[in-house]
Amino acid sequence: ELRELGVTFHVQLHSDRDSIPDVPAIYFCAPTDENLGRICQDFQNGLYDVYHLNFISPIS
Repeated sequence: ELRELGVTFHVQLHSDRDSIPDVPAIYFCAPTDENLGRICQDFQNGLYDVYHLNFISPIS
């Protein structure tokens, strides 16, 4: 079903991932300190060209 919606690749946030240029990243996770730290690390490493952040609860 994800492939029908245009999602061609999905991985766990804390798994080792290679840079995939020209592909937008969609994050769907809880806004924990650990997750936000990993997302910031991804930004700094330039893993993707575009980032879309979706959290399952409000950021406090």
